Amino acid sequence: MPPLLMDSVHALLERLRARSGGTVRFEERENHPVQATVSMAGRGETAHRIVYRKSHDNGINHAVAGGCAHILRLFEAPEGERFVPVSSRRTLMTFLMEEEEDLRRLSSVFGREKIRDMAVMWYEGAVFQLTRMPPDIMVEKGLYDTLPELRPVQARMLRQQWRSAINVLTPDARQYMPKRIHFAANVMNFAFFKILEDHLRLDWTAPYMKTIFLFDGGELAEITRREYGEGHAGDRAMIDRWASKVGLEGWFEWIPWRERP
Repeated sequence: MPPLLMDSVHALLERLRARSGGTVRFEERENHPVQATVSMAGRGETAHRIVYRKSHDNGINHAVAGGCAHILRLFEAPEGERFVPVSSRRTLMTFLMEEEEDLRRLSSVFGREKIRDMAVMWYEGAVFQLTRMPPDIMVEKGLYDTLPELRPVQARMLRQQWRSAINVLTPDARQYMPKRIHFAANVMNFAFFKILEDHLRLDWTAPYMKTIFLFDGGELAEITRREYGEGHAGDRAMIDRWASKVGLEGWFEWIPWRERP
């Protein structure tokens, strides 16, 4: 049985069905790591998939609404202008070559065998953050503006995300992560929470005020405010702009959405 959702979230699901021409399938999982994940229908599929944790609370509304809004941004673009960011063997090799010296340093801490898996984890995490956060800013602002009944849940779920983000400021994180990824993660986190705290009228950036990330993060936030274009095309341009700003160019590539794996 699908989870109980707010009326406004059901309306978003209907918009997604109408715009994409697909259906939506709910799948309950006993131990899903988050409240819910929304996945766009893959090649040859007609149903978008929402996997949700059996023991969820009303935070599921934020997860489903945000996932739907991301997919809608893609489908609101003309068919020939829909692209998705992906990692590949080539982009992974770019990361490994650029970070070879730092990974060698970290292998003395974690060991050669373990560092292989950790390197892929760091890389995938950095690419996910880079390609998700810029459109996430626009999605969260849109949800706040158009779904007032969601605001208390949205604030709570974003605060949970903020708590995880400030953990990356700790000395241990700096010591046990590739330096470039540590820098990029904190700069992107600051820009994300700075823009949203201003829009949602909250206070999230205080932990960054005595760090070096305040300067580059502040610049990135201002670039994002000033230069963000409309819709999916704006998402693509801003993701590329962020990649250039934090030094992660070449770590992912754009492909037509129908060609995604």
